Amino acid sequence: MDVVAAVAGQAPLVAVAVVVLYLLLSREIRNEVRRVERRIDKLEERVVRLEERTSKIEERLGRVEDDVAGLKGRVGRLEERMGRVEGQVGRLVKAFQIYNSTLLKVLSSKGVLTETEAEALSSHLL
Repeated sequence: MDVVAAVAGQAPLVAVAVVVLYLLLSREIRNEVRRVERRIDKLEERVVRLEERTSKIEERLGRVEDDVAGLKGRVGRLEERMGRVEGQVGRLVKAFQIYNSTLLKVLSSKGVLTETEAEALSSHLL
């Protein structure tokens, strides 16, 4: 019975020690929870800012893609026009060659140029 009495006598001390430890630990736990919550809040704010930046970048990328598509269309139209101009230039060159050949024949036949002079000029005019 002495052991039971001794343990029973110390039970209030153990209970007080447990309460003190509980209070200290719960305060530490609450403080740590607050610190973690603040860090979470900061992270959430950063995520919001990153989402906003991502949204702006996506909008800008969309505009760039639209601009590129527009430029591709313009380049395509310019290539078509260049093809037409090249065709026109080719026809003009051919017409000029025919004109030069005809002119040399006429000048030769009229006696203004000799056959040798006409041949020499034709190599330079084409």
